[in-house]
Amino acid sequence: MFKNDPIVSFGDVDWSTENFDRAFGVPQGPGDNGWPTIRYFNTGTGYGGKAYKKKTDESMDAELGNEKRMRDYVEEKSGSSFCDVVWGTDCSEMELKYISKWVGPNVPRKLASIQVERDKWAQQLRSEAKNFAQKQQRILILRRLEENFANPEL
Repeated sequence: MFKNDPIVSFGDVDWSTENFDRAFGVPQGPGDNGWPTIRYFNTGTGYGGKAYKKKTDESMDAELGNEKRMRDYVEEKSGSSFCDVVWGTDCSEMELKYISKWVGPNVPRKLASIQVERDKWAQQLRSEAKNFAQKQQRILILRRLEENFANPEL
């Protein structure tokens, strides 16, 4: 699902051959919550990343083997989204609420406002990593709205 997403990348480390416990001063905890060990890395976590926190009593394989749970996890931690801003499909409640703020009359004026808002979120993302994924999702939604307003035939 995410193979063409420029925001998301996946990697794999064979711990039996790499065998390290720390990266950039951060304990990696291989096997702490079962196998596979899942970690995510973004501006908010820094190079050391953070560990996935299990949400069920299932094994790690079963928990993240569930496609919806894995997709939710990747979107939550990366700020990526499959939200279609035109049709409102594959959008979370938060995304739909944010989109509704920008949809309506006066599209040309809104387009300029969207560009200002996108730039504001991008600046915040560069200056402060807190709430990284939420900021990234808002930037993504605004870019999609901007593209749609600029090319209404899409």
